[in-house]
Amino acid sequence: MKRIIILINCIFVLNFISIAQFPLFNYSYDQTITQTKSNTSTHVNTQTSSNFANDQVIIQFHANVTPSQMNNILNQHNLVIIDGPTPVQNFYLAESTVQLAGTETNNNTSPINGVITGLSSSNNSSVNSIGINYRTDDNISISKSEETNPNGSPLAGCNSSVYSINTNIGDYFIKCGVFDTGVSYSSEFDGYFNETNFGVSFCEDESIYPVDINGHGTHMISSILLDNPHLLIDVLELHAYQTHCLGLNNGVGSVWNLIQAIDESILEGVNIVNISSSFSSTYNHRNDVKAPLKVAIEGARDIAGMLFITAAGNSGSDNDNLESKSSYPASYLSDNIIAVAAVDCDYLKPSWSNWGGTSVDLAAPGVDIWGLDGEGGYTLLSGTSSACALVTRVANQLATSQSVFDFEEIKCAILNGAIQRMNLVNRVFSNGYLDANGAYAILSSGDPCSQNIITNPNNRLAEEASSNTEVKNGLLYIESDKEQKATVSVFNTFGQRLSSEIVRLNEGETSYDWNKFDQELFGVYFIHLKYENRQEVIKVFNH
Repeated sequence: MKRIIILINCIFVLNFISIAQFPLFNYSYDQTITQTKSNTSTHVNTQTSSNFANDQVIIQFHANVTPSQMNNILNQHNLVIIDGPTPVQNFYLAESTVQLAGTETNNNTSPINGVITGLSSSNNSSVNSIGINYRTDDNISISKSEETNPNGSPLAGCNSSVYSINTNIGDYFIKCGVFDTGVSYSSEFDGYFNETNFGVSFCEDESIYPVDINGHGTHMISSILLDNPHLLIDVLELHAYQTHCLGLNNGVGSVWNLIQAIDESILEGVNIVNISSSFSSTYNHRNDVKAPLKVAIEGARDIAGMLFITAAGNSGSDNDNLESKSSYPASYLSDNIIAVAAVDCDYLKPSWSNWGGTSVDLAAPGVDIWGLDGEGGYTLLSGTSSACALVTRVANQLATSQSVFDFEEIKCAILNGAIQRMNLVNRVFSNGYLDANGAYAILSSGDPCSQNIITNPNNRLAEEASSNTEVKNGLLYIESDKEQKATVSVFNTFGQRLSSEIVRLNEGETSYDWNKFDQELFGVYFIHLKYENRQEVIKVFNH
């Protein structure tokens, strides 16, 4: 990947491309893979109305696969490499050499599904990750209105403690990447960007300055930075990754662009990534261990300890409902993702914000968020995009107080510091909305992930996997294949342990009265069950 020298005084004019077209980067791959884009120059994907490229597949091969084996696999499925590999995780973008009418991967009649199924089967040891190249929509704002900034704050009328920590909290140096439509230069951004590497464009020409003619990316960056005197210039460096390449009223990118930006972020040493975008799908990407974007995000966690903050989406739907369309990457249950819904200044969820008691972590203000419009003025935006940016703002502040960046501690602090609201119960995982100073207090405790069992990143996965335990009629029913002992602990919404005892399980089903502390108390509780090296978390709403 080229490093870009920025000349701020120059003016660049971009020709944006349709989502069906993708750039040819100067990555090098083994020359024994002889097929190139020119082999398929007569094939043009014209289906731009779809939410995916109907003839493109993202593939990550296992490290021990030889070029000859790669060629055999590609030829067998009529695929040709048109881009890649990415510099760190070695993803490729491949295109079919035959005309396909591809649909989503849950349609067994689709030719592209045959490629996915064949390459992703459990007995195929050559492919680590494979999936369709989905479009991602960055311009998911509900409203936009031109206004002057009345008071210099991102949220007129909202309590600033929600989105800004009110003290200088540390001097640990943090890098933050924003995957969006780029950035328009503003003097208010001076000092926050590396002057020799302002950002990278993954559009038609990667050597260009990632200028933002859409305005969305600039607004997100201003929400992260502006009116934040306690986020000091010398402790934060921003990187603008232009992943969404259509301008003005579009702001459309692709999963492939996001994956390339992830690898570039790893190379640049980025700690926190803001993704105020999503794609929707009826296919269950959450439980697909080979979904490329999920693999790339979790790879960034394993390689670089990177934290991703993502927008829940604006379709007004439940991301937990995998039988309808869920928004990704927010709906992945990866432990290095914070998924964000929107609330207004009264902390009520607008009808258009997605939610999910398991898949969405918390809410944040996302209605009438003030910021730069990319043309030298100011505007108000509404959407989960803006809510996502404010959580990124707080995450950056928290990270500067650490001695070593730890994404898990940041996530635990943000979720455990959330202010509980009954209207958000079972709507978001933390049952609450962002509170910057509350998160800082949790982080300052020294062990933020012990504060509340619900936000230890592994517990949600355990909850999702639980199938042999249920609660009904006030009793906990536990299935066991033998007699054994189990520890049952009950926590309230605020992470306080209310009871804990050892229970003897019978072979078959055992009933246990979990609510021994106060029969009249109502609200959300979390039952932690531990036995034989297995842990389960059961979320209960006591009426």
